[in-house]
Amino acid sequence: RSARKLIRAGVRVEDLCLRDGYGATAHALYENVIDRAPVQLEHLTRPFFRILGRNLGDSARLLRFSREGRTVGWVVVLFHGDRAVDLFHGISYADNEEADLYFNQLAETIRLSIARGARVLSLGQSTETAKGRFGAVLEPRYIALKHRHEVLNRVLRGGTRKLFPPKPPPPSRRVFHGEEGRGEGAR
Repeated sequence: RSARKLIRAGVRVEDLCLRDGYGATAHALYENVIDRAPVQLEHLTRPFFRILGRNLGDSARLLRFSREGRTVGWVVVLFHGDRAVDLFHGISYADNEEADLYFNQLAETIRLSIARGARVLSLGQSTETAKGRFGAVLEPRYIALKHRHEVLNRVLRGGTRKLFPPKPPPPSRRVFHGEEGRGEGAR
């Protein structure tokens, strides 16, 4: 259904080097996503993306979603060996509903990862339900924080649940044949 919506909306998907495709329009779409995030651990700058693309070369890919000559969405995907990481997204929310951009961004990230031979794909740490529809499984993540002032350490410990609320597992969906053999490549 989502793929048909993308086609009907006339959205085209391109796979580019991040260094060649990231500009002011893409960064404005990143800002759209950041503005809606319930928790913002970082707020990255446009130069960050350009430097990331320059330093990682062909390993840093930009999936650009265009409609009528306008960039309406994008995903940065990093590759290293047989691993891929869906790192950041940008979305035009004005186009999202008609083209189901976010769900299609996930699908295209999976397609690109398979095409490039990735055996493991990390889809990030939010929107578990959408990712669960693709068969994603939650993996625990940990963070260690320490401030030089003990009072602030106590504040950090006390605010852990607010900063990192526990997440329920996504609905289980079996997408791989012979799920009992589900290994690293199925994440």
